[in-house]
Amino acid sequence: MNMRVILCAAVLGAVAWCGAQTTPALDLAGGLPVLKKQFEADVKEAQQRGREKFESAQQKYIETIETLENDLQDAGQLQGLITLREEKKRFAHDNDIPKNALVSEPEGLRQLQATTRSRLQADRREQALLLVTLSQKYMRDLSILQKASALRSDEKAVADLRAEKDRLLDNNVVREALAMLRSIRGGGEAEVAADGAATAPAGGGAAEAPKARFFTPGKEPMLASQALRPLHLVAPNAEQTANALSYQFAASTYVRPLEVDKKNFAVILRLTLIAKGKDVPADSKLVVDYFSHGAGATSGYKKESSEIIPQPKLARGMAILMDTVGITMPVPPPRQLKKTERAEKEFYGVVLSLFNADGKLIYQQCSLSALVKECIVEQPVIKAAGN
Repeated sequence: MNMRVILCAAVLGAVAWCGAQTTPALDLAGGLPVLKKQFEADVKEAQQRGREKFESAQQKYIETIETLENDLQDAGQLQGLITLREEKKRFAHDNDIPKNALVSEPEGLRQLQATTRSRLQADRREQALLLVTLSQKYMRDLSILQKASALRSDEKAVADLRAEKDRLLDNNVVREALAMLRSIRGGGEAEVAADGAATAPAGGGAAEAPKARFFTPGKEPMLASQALRPLHLVAPNAEQTANALSYQFAASTYVRPLEVDKKNFAVILRLTLIAKGKDVPADSKLVVDYFSHGAGATSGYKKESSEIIPQPKLARGMAILMDTVGITMPVPPPRQLKKTERAEKEFYGVVLSLFNADGKLIYQQCSLSALVKECIVEQPVIKAAGN
């Protein structure tokens, strides 16, 4: 089977379920030019948002290195200063943090690299999900338009639409996005990514990106009962309420201090996935979207990051428990004059989305209920992290 046939099967298989969803009627009057213009505009916007997110991460990385430089200068650590300077030059040239660029010393740089690398990976994967979703919808709309053109015996329009389908399947942007999603399914260094990874890399040597940890229910690390804060999960729509007959989430959060960072702490999600009436398919992916809110009384919420956790096949009646990588949140300031000041932002809630290997949403819940509008209601659009 050649590459184009495989790619076609991947795109069409991932979007086949969309036909059953309730979507706005396709505007057939505009034909291919209108459809193509909208698709290209959506892709351009997604790519622009991706560039902006990368530039933000890049700037934050360099600024933090410069802060570390000031600390090491005060401590007179020449070797650490040399390592920081070399890393700044390398990053300015590569614009990335590959695995072979991770260092063991100084410790502050090692932690910063691991966190930034996870953030960059998460952003790339989320953009890949968005680009594939846009391409899925475009392929479906092209098919609808082609059938309508065939009914009108418009042979030229049918030929143009077939050519556009071929062009889409040969599009390098789509191919690269699909390859990124396949790397998540295949594991390895693309298994888990999160912005603001909550756990520090272990030991010396090259740092590894933090990963979610899986446990058999009943054999998970014990926590004090008061340490776990249960999350009340709600279904975003009637479809997901019905899906609760097949699957179930149970979630709580707990916090953990960071050994090397006294200004922040980790917010970890302890999550149980239960296959009630159906199996959880092999190569499924759980996407955890984390949200924060500001300190002000009128502050709204903001998407902080997404964590993608590959799931093993889970037979009906079985359950699996996991601790996510989580995110970091700032420690609240100390009490002053008997008044409690709040941190600049605090943990708000999560959206949990379970996808099968083809990218079809099979179950979704969220907490708090205010996040329902962030859930996938009609189209399987995975929004980029942030606003």
